[in-house]
Amino acid sequence: MIDEKERKAFREEVKQTRIPEPKDEEVLTLLKKAIRHEGTLSAVAKKIGYSKATTSLIRSGKYFGSYRIFYAKLKKVYDFFENGVVMCPGIKGEIHLQVCRQYRVAIREGKILKGAAFAQAKDMCPFCPAGAKT
Repeated sequence: MIDEKERKAFREEVKQTRIPEPKDEEVLTLLKKAIRHEGTLSAVAKKIGYSKATTSLIRSGKYFGSYRIFYAKLKKVYDFFENGVVMCPGIKGEIHLQVCRQYRVAIREGKILKGAAFAQAKDMCPFCPAGAKT
């Protein structure tokens, strides 16, 4: 969760950079990817520092405020969707998003996958900040 000081500083930064208002499709597309990735709208809202209610209103298209700051935060947290890779501390390098997701699902289900990369990453995955994003 983002603390209040950090929230205010980020809000001021976005206001001063004069970022144009994003298109609704951009916001909704990234939000849908983030929800699919995290599993719940609540998890996305918590990670970006917004309430579940506001995030739900944005998703349903019923939010009448500006999307600028919301989109900037969403993009800051979920920018890895752009290039399709995340940094894996288990293998100490980049790993494709789908492979990271496979590892996380396998660990959650108690399965063992073949390969040296999985052997290196499996102990780190449950605690990995990148793995929590996939």
